[in-house]
Amino acid sequence: MTRDPKDGAPPPKPNIPPPPGVPKLFSGEFKKSRAPIWQWPAILLIVAGTSAVVLYFSGVFDRPPPPPPPAPVKSKVKRPQQAVLESPGHRQHLTGPKTVQCAECHVIKENVFDRPDNQRCLKCHIANESTIHLSDLSRKEGACLSCHGFLVKKDKAQKPWACMRCHDKAVGVRVAVTVHANEECSSCHLPHTKPGVAPKNCVSCHTKTSARHGKMASSSTTNTAKVCIDCHNPHEKGKTAQDRCADCHRANEPVVPATATFSGGHEKCVSCHLPHEFSKATVRDCKSCHVDRHTLGENKSTAHRDCKSCHAPHNVRASAREKCATCHTRANVTHPRDATRGTCVGCHAPHPKDRAPVRVATVCLNCHKGKETLGEARVPAHGRCASCHKPHDPLPSARKSCATCHAKLRPQHPPDAHKGACTGCHPPHRKDLPTVTSTSARRTQGVATSCVNCHTKASSETAFHKGNTTCTKCHTPHRFKLDGAAVCRNCHASTVKRVASNPGHRTCTKCHTTHDPSKHPAACATCHTAKKEPISKGHAKCTQCHNPHEGKASAKQQCRTCHADQVSSAPDGHANCAKCHDPHVAGSTPKVACGSCHTPQAKSTHGSKVKGGCLSCHRPHGPGGREKIPACYSCHDKSKQVGLHQMAPHANCATCHRSHGGSPAARETCTAKCHTDKKTHMPNATKCSDCHLFGGPR
Repeated sequence: MTRDPKDGAPPPKPNIPPPPGVPKLFSGEFKKSRAPIWQWPAILLIVAGTSAVVLYFSGVFDRPPPPPPPAPVKSKVKRPQQAVLESPGHRQHLTGPKTVQCAECHVIKENVFDRPDNQRCLKCHIANESTIHLSDLSRKEGACLSCHGFLVKKDKAQKPWACMRCHDKAVGVRVAVTVHANEECSSCHLPHTKPGVAPKNCVSCHTKTSARHGKMASSSTTNTAKVCIDCHNPHEKGKTAQDRCADCHRANEPVVPATATFSGGHEKCVSCHLPHEFSKATVRDCKSCHVDRHTLGENKSTAHRDCKSCHAPHNVRASAREKCATCHTRANVTHPRDATRGTCVGCHAPHPKDRAPVRVATVCLNCHKGKETLGEARVPAHGRCASCHKPHDPLPSARKSCATCHAKLRPQHPPDAHKGACTGCHPPHRKDLPTVTSTSARRTQGVATSCVNCHTKASSETAFHKGNTTCTKCHTPHRFKLDGAAVCRNCHASTVKRVASNPGHRTCTKCHTTHDPSKHPAACATCHTAKKEPISKGHAKCTQCHNPHEGKASAKQQCRTCHADQVSSAPDGHANCAKCHDPHVAGSTPKVACGSCHTPQAKSTHGSKVKGGCLSCHRPHGPGGREKIPACYSCHDKSKQVGLHQMAPHANCATCHRSHGGSPAARETCTAKCHTDKKTHMPNATKCSDCHLFGGPR
């Protein structure tokens, strides 16, 4: 088989036979007929000349020289170094028992030579699909290539179980492997198996530690790793588990509130619970930390010696304030009101410095220093707190205690329940009460406070009601509440008599303020809310039409005062203004349409179809609008009327048409007055206009 010269190989030698009579060299015939040596030069010249002639005539000397071999094509893709091909992965694929062609893994095109992805690996290694390293980073680089090395690095060879080359630091959400870093990763991790993690039994190494806790506490499994990893991350230090208690017990039983741990106290769950023994029996006793903590009455009360009687283990700071009532059910404690101290513990210190008796409470003056009492120099009972205040309910009890001595008085003022009646004017512990030491000065105390001390809008006792009337002239000190018109009648008898005819205005204070009745009367809209908005600008002042004390005046009379032209020009049917107009609505638009009274006319052609409706021909009253009904031709241009409308006998529209009747339809309209001789003409025709046209062509 010859090769093509185009492939760069030398051309084939021509098969030239020897000249006749010349024996073949190196053959037996040549040996048999070998000439003497002195004849050899002549023979060689003959052979050379004959060969030259044959080659010349065969065209050998005319052939061009063979082309040089093609220069190698330089690829733009960087070829991997020879060291790459010597990596473990490439040696196994290229020289192993079953060789793999490069194109089976790589996409090889012009300027393209990419790395294989997972799917190409799985074409052959279908049973070895990775169950780990499936994060976004691994998918991008190829999960297989993250462990199996096909590139030889300068420092470390990439081997399948050289995990620490990556996991010596945090990778994504995975923490750096610090614990178990020297253990064989394959003892727990199975990269090609589901599940990809089969943790080793922890007690095989941690022989002295055993725990049944968490989700697997009731499990019968002998592999404790499933129990341990509920709290421990296998690659973190063991102490980090104590930070995960709250996250788990926030949703799982037993649910533990966030108040269980707090800075400066129970900072960690393991402060009370042993990490691997979680029974109630193994919880540390409170006294192991609170050695010098004494409890109120602990020498007499067994419950007070048990911390959990008052403190909930997982809410020790807040629960104690509410626990007192579980035993002391009869005590309704409302004092002190400081929420940060609690009620009972405000007076009864739960943890005194020494072992105080059970019933000892702090003295009132320890908190209420400098508190002086009204009239305490004259009334010894006022100097003792407990004479007015019950220890567990001081404020409500004090308000009611006045009546025990002042039984004849029934004060109703001030009505504020938080102040009480008596103490509203007679402050028991006045802030402005001067500190006095002499007996004579103390005996002058006890006068009720001035009205203006509370009612600060008044500059003095006579500042209101024209400036010459004292508060007590209208208000009785212990009663205070006004009796409406009965009080006003003392000075305004004639006005009260006039208002009797108007039931809605009989109570003076509905319109007038008691302290400034003339300057600040209440707006009418306070009661007449339906008439408030919107209202005509000219009707904004109610008293312009209405008398406030005697009632309403005649509506027509009131309208005439301002709208004289309209009232005088209105026809009889429109004499009552309020029949069409609402005096309390803004604008002049009638509140009802013309059709509400003139129903047939409103339904006619002119009433329903003409722009402007009734007002295009009529006016309800003057001075504006059409005073007289306009001629028909003011709208219906005479020059544009066609057909029989152009005849002189038909010039008067009213002869055939009615203003609100529309176009004539029956033949009686034509034959009744004008065309009487045509009554028998075409008797079957219902309308004359069917033949005698008044409009355009049909």
